[in-house]
Amino acid sequence: ALEALAEQVAVLLLVGAVSYLSLTRMSENGESVTHTHQVLEHLTSLGSLMKDAETGQRGFTITGNPAYLDPYEGAVRDIPIALKELRALVADSPSQQARLDRAEPLISAKLSGLAETIEVRRTEGGEAAAARVGSGEGRQTMESLRQVLGDMDSEERRLLKERSDNVEAITTTAKYTIIGGTLLCLLLITGAGFLLTNSL
Repeated sequence: ALEALAEQVAVLLLVGAVSYLSLTRMSENGESVTHTHQVLEHLTSLGSLMKDAETGQRGFTITGNPAYLDPYEGAVRDIPIALKELRALVADSPSQQARLDRAEPLISAKLSGLAETIEVRRTEGGEAAAARVGSGEGRQTMESLRQVLGDMDSEERRLLKERSDNVEAITTTAKYTIIGGTLLCLLLITGAGFLLTNSL
């Protein structure tokens, strides 16, 4: 009976240890999943801000109405903040840092091009500004930027799937360990009760 009790205690300790380790790993992977979602949200936000800047410039180029510059001015103000936050979020990933290194000059070039076109519209009129937009230089810069941001997005989605799979695997392992340990303890208790009954 004492041997059975010792076995029960050992099994319970084992189940407890495995459960604790599983919960710790689940917590770590859960934080990684949350972190990946944050990166994806910032990538989406940065892309939207660049579109806002382009939309504001285009509206002003067509109409000459300064009110159309509101999205552009808001984007110019918020883009450096978004870049700084994104840089901090991918600090643990050299590959994502390298992609962001490629994105930043493209963003600067695009914003410079937008600002120059706006200035041309103000000083030389709509036809000169339209001719500048029609050159296609800004479009190529934007396409290159979309490609880099798309690569960053794909990498984060790959990591998201990997981390989500890890959480699922850890959860399954913990579940079966607890179920198996509980059943084994019940068997040991039943055996101990049987031995105790025979001894009495």
